[in-house]
Amino acid sequence: MLFTFLYQNRWVIFACIMLAIAFFSLYTFIIRMQRKRRLGPHPVDEMEGIEFEHFLAKHFESQGFTVTVTQPGHDFGADLIIERDGVKTAVQAKRYEANISISAVQEIFAAAAYYECDNSMVITNSYYTASAKTLAEKIGVELWDRDALFEIFQIDETA
Repeated sequence: MLFTFLYQNRWVIFACIMLAIAFFSLYTFIIRMQRKRRLGPHPVDEMEGIEFEHFLAKHFESQGFTVTVTQPGHDFGADLIIERDGVKTAVQAKRYEANISISAVQEIFAAAAYYECDNSMVITNSYYTASAKTLAEKIGVELWDRDALFEIFQIDETA
């Protein structure tokens, strides 16, 4: 009886589930935007791109990494090369207001090969598009969004 009901109403149930997912996504987006607006812009959001790269370099150095800042304009897609315990990682720094697209993932993946790195990552003060997340997961590029940046480096968001 229950299975018959579920089978006969499968599209209604599916639509309800999709609607619930959409509302949850909208809710989390609104909460994130309210939090960002409440806190106001962080000094990280006011930095120029190169300033953001040096900001990240300082934080990586404080965590025991050896950091090389690549030459601007001739970096092949990597802004920093960080190394610790023999593991070398290419890092692309993206200080943007908009979400970071798939091209950043593609660029750092190629840059990691160029610099003969073991790993690659993109760090932003923003967030990533769904396609960027999908590709990064598939090819092994680590993504740090705004939340990860502030949490991992223990940066006070109210500063």
